[in-house]
Amino acid sequence: MSPPRDIEEGNPSEQTSEQSHLLDGSNGNGYAVGYGNGNGCMIPPGPDRYGLIRHVYSKAKVVLFSNYVNVLLIFVPLGITAGVLKWSPTAIFVMNFLAIIPLAALLSFATEELALMVGETVGGLLNATFGNAVELIVSIVALTRGEIRIVQASMLGSILSNILLVC
Repeated sequence: MSPPRDIEEGNPSEQTSEQSHLLDGSNGNGYAVGYGNGNGCMIPPGPDRYGLIRHVYSKAKVVLFSNYVNVLLIFVPLGITAGVLKWSPTAIFVMNFLAIIPLAALLSFATEELALMVGETVGGLLNATFGNAVELIVSIVALTRGEIRIVQASMLGSILSNILLVC
């Protein structure tokens, strides 16, 4: 009598011709082999190392060249440098003002791309949440410094611009 071939008892089950098309392969003892390194570690299939580099490069190129405003991204490190090196307040303001423009465009691009993946309802919620990120950041920084008038002006400006541009 042959030993039981039951997978619950630790023995491989037999493959039938009906099941063989469902399996990625076989390791010789009847177990299905999907992807992995043969030692039980599951490694998802994907591009090789150079394929991954090409993939990341192509996605970065799409994101960076999606809008002509992204040329101003050069001001992001310049604005940080201006703040660290204690340049004049006007220079720091101008550098960071120019840096916020492409960052807002990238945030808009990212939320639109996410909205395509998650659906219309969640995408609208993401756009509403991240669309006001700049106002939120300005408000938090101003509140920590006790600048209530700046927070009020920022909120009023946000409300008016949304009424004028969205409605």
